[in-house]
Amino acid sequence: MKVEELKKTVDANAAEMRAGFASVDEHFASVDEHFARVDEHFARVDERFARVDERFARVDERFDRMEAALNKRIDDTAAETRRHLGVLIEEVLRRFELFTEDVDDRIDRKIAASELRLTRKFGKR
Repeated sequence: MKVEELKKTVDANAAEMRAGFASVDEHFASVDEHFARVDEHFARVDERFARVDERFARVDERFDRMEAALNKRIDDTAAETRRHLGVLIEEVLRRFELFTEDVDDRIDRKIAASELRLTRKFGKR
């Protein structure tokens, strides 16, 4: 009888363990489903990042085109800008020459007037 009781106890424990393992299997299945949903979510996130990367690539291309156009415009206008600067510098130098001539003229007149006064002052004596 003891053997039979032990056998029933072992069979009951085995049935309980099988039920427990079935529960664990169900739990693992639920975890697998959860991970599948997480994988789907990450796949959508990856798609969004791919679209963002595409947008950044388009922005980079646009900036490259804009930079090239700006560099071309700078190169195209460089000669004209140099010519304008040359004209401005020539005008400044011409005005400076006129100014220095005017200053020299004034200095000469002041010296002449001083000499005239001195000759009158000292010539009378």
